[in-house]
Amino acid sequence: MRTLLSLAILFLSLSTFAQNFKGDWEGELNVMGQRLPIILHIVNTDNSYQVTMDSPKQGAKDIPVDASLKENQQLVVQSGAMGLELPLTKLHEDTLQGIFSQGGMNIPITFYRINNQVIAEVQTHNFKATSFNIDLQSHLISGEVDTPLSGDNFPVVVLISGSGPQDRNSTVFGHDLFLELANYFTKNGWAVVRFDERGTGKSTGNFSTSTTTDFAKDVSAVVDHIATLPSLNKNQIILIGHSEGGIIAPMVAQPHPQVKAFISLAGVTAAPKELLKAQAHLTAQSQGMNEAALKAYDSLYAQQIELVYKRSPENKDSIDAQLQSLIAQQIKDNGVTGEQAQIMLDAAMAQFTSPWISHFARMNVSDITQNLNKPAFYIFGEKDIQVPAELNKLSLEKDLKEKQQAQTQIKVLADHNHLMQKCTTCTLDEYWDLEGGYSTESLTLMLEWLNEIKDM
Repeated sequence: MRTLLSLAILFLSLSTFAQNFKGDWEGELNVMGQRLPIILHIVNTDNSYQVTMDSPKQGAKDIPVDASLKENQQLVVQSGAMGLELPLTKLHEDTLQGIFSQGGMNIPITFYRINNQVIAEVQTHNFKATSFNIDLQSHLISGEVDTPLSGDNFPVVVLISGSGPQDRNSTVFGHDLFLELANYFTKNGWAVVRFDERGTGKSTGNFSTSTTTDFAKDVSAVVDHIATLPSLNKNQIILIGHSEGGIIAPMVAQPHPQVKAFISLAGVTAAPKELLKAQAHLTAQSQGMNEAALKAYDSLYAQQIELVYKRSPENKDSIDAQLQSLIAQQIKDNGVTGEQAQIMLDAAMAQFTSPWISHFARMNVSDITQNLNKPAFYIFGEKDIQVPAELNKLSLEKDLKEKQQAQTQIKVLADHNHLMQKCTTCTLDEYWDLEGGYSTESLTLMLEWLNEIKDM
């Protein structure tokens, strides 16, 4: 579930996540219509940064460059020899934004974290991977079917990732969530289907203009395709969706005749407007915002979300002006000026006016729940601050009809976060520090339920 941040959280993020510049990052320059990939390798040692840069198309690798962390929490990468300057700002855990300046050119560039943390067990590839491509005319969906090394006619789970552009591994916060699931389920006799979301990995299409309903259509197309594969049991197709995928799973399962059941992991079942407010409150609170500031922030964020909810093609100019005014004043009140202020304003406006959030804010999640007609297993993390367990569990129980209650199981895992990790502080920062993704408890619960459904 993407965290829709207002400026209050962006201010906190610039300082809270500064220590996490370290890692490998990939971006792409657009130079006169030509795409030029740039890779940064950032190492943090003794409170300073060491950076090397790759330019794969130019055959350049491990180019040493200078780096310094400024008081405004920008990491500035420079090279006198190349006449290069690149100030970087951390917008959130997996994204850096900067301006690449060289030879009189000033080119905006966004870097995304490259995940290199692949556990040894997964590297052994305890499954057979068979690639597929689905041509949907407007775009191509590319993915793979992972099966146990021997046998056939496998029951199969289709994995549906959360919000934000994710490839078939569902790499978030340094964890390959779906690669972990593929390894676990194939070792236990299940086939696993994973795919790159539209516009990511080998899939084509425009991710930034797509909505939850668009992503659901892609999942439905994937189900149509795998139902034709002879190695899989078309009567044993079960969806597993995480976060936004936990909303998409019932959206696809309800009308699709080939889907037998679904699991929703930290899926939204509360009204989206209320979910976004709760998410923002808990995130700010977890980052140390004091009570007075938190009260003011909650009020401001509620205004912003209400504007997002009301925004339409007919009134978007007026709504956008109001949003921009609120955000600009907030930036000014926090003493941010100049280029940094503009970066924050642009980032916030991009989030609040995206097609995804406009669509999501209006979704009737209760209607999705009330139309369920398949066995379902909803799993929430007790300490989840992105999709709070109590809010969503109560909404789900309220909306389920008597017949649905008999075929719906709900479980809240104690001391688990949004990624279904066993957590201690349970903040967003801790995601990085915890080993692996899903806890043993969550994996065992899913497998036991899947095997029960298979035998029905």
